[in-house]
Amino acid sequence: MARVPPATWLFPLAAAWGAAAVPLWAGGMCPRLSLWHAHGILYGYALACVAGFLATRARRAETALAAAAWLGARLGGCLPGPPAWALLLDGAFALWVATRGAWPLVEGAKRLRNRLLGLGALAVCLSALPVTAVLVRLDAGAGEAALRAALAGFAFLLAGMGGRALAPALAGAHDDPRRWLANAVQPRLEAGVLTACAAAAALLPAAATRPAGGGALVLAGLLTAVRLWRWRPWSVRRVDVVLLAIAYAWLAVALPAWGAAELAGARPWAAAHLLTVGALGSLTAVMMARTAALRLGRGAAAAGDAALAVVLGAVAAAAVLRAGGLAMAAAAAWSGALVLLVARLWRALRGAALR
Repeated sequence: MARVPPATWLFPLAAAWGAAAVPLWAGGMCPRLSLWHAHGILYGYALACVAGFLATRARRAETALAAAAWLGARLGGCLPGPPAWALLLDGAFALWVATRGAWPLVEGAKRLRNRLLGLGALAVCLSALPVTAVLVRLDAGAGEAALRAALAGFAFLLAGMGGRALAPALAGAHDDPRRWLANAVQPRLEAGVLTACAAAAALLPAAATRPAGGGALVLAGLLTAVRLWRWRPWSVRRVDVVLLAIAYAWLAVALPAWGAAELAGARPWAAAHLLTVGALGSLTAVMMARTAALRLGRGAAAAGDAALAVVLGAVAAAAVLRAGGLAMAAAAAWSGALVLLVARLWRALRGAALR
């Protein structure tokens, strides 16, 4: 029986919440629809995914407590208020991810670019409390500013963690992996993408510097596109690697679209959904499936199947529909994709022993 880190079980929990949350908000069954749903996706769904990737050293008991805090915070977020205990649980979970997932990444980094990625993950985790506090005040202007910074922070993580997964995956799909990987890391391009995303997070909250933040997003997207072009993912025939490359390519579309909206002074949320639905949904789905397969000892190729391709197709449809203003149709496509992902992750992990 394969043994996996307890944090791996956060993957199906996160996907189940992502599948249920959007219909709850779209149907008006949870309060604070304006802006609060973005908080639930970023600090509920996405942060649980981050925990599943990074908190591999956590023990069973503490992971169970953290998962209970996360679940309590999600349920409490649907109550009027939300109550103080839900906010405390939310902060406790974010702090746990910071200490057990992000900080070890910083501490163990031997190179500056690795430490930069760890510090970015740490900043995203620690941002949960201040962003939540701003949203609870129901100040629309401050809430939108906080969410702009939070979205750019998660874009930083998607670009960093997604790139770290895609480069070795592409190398492994070639005949001479070591030789190919030597030219695949592209540290300068990676540093450029991460620095641009970090700059966007710092510049977007203030109206005066928002156009500069939009320019940073456009730059991050263009550098991502250059990185993808140099990787030549179209030369690979392995399905799991192709799906990961398609998921990563969403960043090259979403970041410039969002940045262009900021540069034009328009409301950016339609374009930003290309990031929160398209890039976030696609990358987390593929990386959760790949990571679960690897931890179970089945190899990453086990993650590339028809079901996962359908998940990506449904997520892509949800992103396009949401950007086009068809919220209910987008919610249906998104939830359908994540229900399928939950079933797939459950089948994969069922019966696995915890370390």
